[in-house]
Amino acid sequence: MISSGRKWKALEGRGKRLKAPCFFSISALPWPFVAFLGLPWLWPSPAQAVSVQVIPSTTSATLAQPVPFLAQADLPAGTALELDLQHSATDVFAIQHIAKAPDTSGLTLRFDILPLALGKLTVNLAFRVTQAGSASVIPAAPVTLYITPPPGVTKASDIRDIKGPLRARRPLWLWLLLLGLLAGLVYAWRRRPRGGGGLAMEASQGPPRSPEELAREALETLRASSLWPEGRRREFYFELTEILRLYLEKRVHIPATRLTTTELLRHLRQAEIDKEVGGAVRKIMDRADLVKFAKLAPAGGWGDEDIDAALAIVSSLEPPPATPPEPKEPAAGKTS
Repeated sequence: MISSGRKWKALEGRGKRLKAPCFFSISALPWPFVAFLGLPWLWPSPAQAVSVQVIPSTTSATLAQPVPFLAQADLPAGTALELDLQHSATDVFAIQHIAKAPDTSGLTLRFDILPLALGKLTVNLAFRVTQAGSASVIPAAPVTLYITPPPGVTKASDIRDIKGPLRARRPLWLWLLLLGLLAGLVYAWRRRPRGGGGLAMEASQGPPRSPEELAREALETLRASSLWPEGRRREFYFELTEILRLYLEKRVHIPATRLTTTELLRHLRQAEIDKEVGGAVRKIMDRADLVKFAKLAPAGGWGDEDIDAALAIVSSLEPPPATPPEPKEPAAGKTS
């Protein structure tokens, strides 16, 4: 019997250079198995996931002062990126001044975040990516901001402690009756015309007028009033929001005058109002709440800007004029 070492030397002597003994040959495999091994080279690689990076200009901000934000994403050609306002809606901040700018690596969005609450503020944003006719919503990583009060406003001077509950005395029914009468008087007082002669939208004597006519007349009367020039900004915004709420109540058929700002915006979304109109209503209400309740001093041009925005809302929601029906031609009579 010849040993394996002697066999190796014998093969070398025959001019066959072997690096190692071969115990497996691919030619011995059946051809379907070989074809199956080659299929992974033909399989498509998985699509690369799209991520959006949100970068704030600062993480420390002041209440009601806009914070510039930058959103960047690496997108292939033919892909569109936009901010999804519906999934980014919140009651603690507002989104303003959205602008698009092309970038070498994809698309860049620039926008402002207006904080509406103090303390630690978490900004959760979502973006809509559209490619080849299909759209998907991509949430971005949350960003944390730390909001401080405006200069000159302290927490102690703005917030008061709640008084303890009062114990009712007998007879209880008498106190309940007085409480009901007081509530009726408060309701009647709140519904009275305010702002120097009644600027709120009210129907006058004569033929019926559309909600748009009443709203435009009330807004122009408010613009011409002395509330803003005299520095009575809180009264101005009380009147402006009352006009806007009365108009939405008549046009959209929602109890706008009895809802908070958050409830009003939710009812507008449920009524499928256009997003731009809802955003305009939100901006006016947010400014008004800051002036009325946060004691924020508004800029000098806010009054005319907000009246113009309210007039634009009225024009957007105004239904198109009805076209009169065409007169029918009389049937031609038979001639003898």
